Amino acid sequence: MSVVSAPSRQPTPRTRCSPPSCCAPAPALNNELRICTSRSCRQQKAQAVLDSARELAPPGVKVASSGCLARCGSGPNVQLRPSGLEVSFVDSTEALAALIQLQCEGGEGTATVGEALRLRRRGEKALEAGSAGEAQSLLSDALLLQPVRGQHLSLAARAAARLALGDAAGALLDAVAASATGPPEWTKGLVREAGALLALGDRDRARAVLEAVAARDRSVLRLDKEAAALMAALDELLP
Repeated sequence: MSVVSAPSRQPTPRTRCSPPSCCAPAPALNNELRICTSRSCRQQKAQAVLDSARELAPPGVKVASSGCLARCGSGPNVQLRPSGLEVSFVDSTEALAALIQLQCEGGEGTATVGEALRLRRRGEKALEAGSAGEAQSLLSDALLLQPVRGQHLSLAARAAARLALGDAAGALLDAVAASATGPPEWTKGLVREAGALLALGDRDRARAVLEAVAARDRSVLRLDKEAAALMAALDELLP
């Protein structure tokens, strides 16, 4: 990761450094991250950086894509506002988290959030590959870090892993905790709660939870395959 001062528009030297040594705090902390998603940076996985930034950014810090920052070949490139600081080679979750922690308002603890995010993604991939035990272990490690943001996502993912392992009671505990810690508009925790309740044989409560999801956002039962499958399974069990 390379840092350049705001006024300079010359190409960044293609050198790397280990965060956070290269990221001396700016005089005024920033409240906006802009990720270049032009063709060159897209080829250097800028979209993945943008997705990670949206998860890592503290409340009140805006994340958006931007046009070319004229540093092609040095991407992914990030611009911070209002300082105008531009940073090149932000090519890992670790580098992005260190940058946010040092340069953004409310960034304290973001390095831990970044490590938890890395573990969660590994856990989700393991679950998709059918390795529920490995997924549960990785997600538990993520939660042990006690990140200041994103715990609800790890809890929801671990609920799915536990359900796949036959631990419906444990899945229910994780799903309830996920809903309690997630934002009000987030419904995945409730969907996982309904799945655990159905596995435990409590059809009435499972249906009530899904109806609560629909009351928040009717489209979830149509767009979320997991929620749609659960409702279909409940309908099939009607007398």
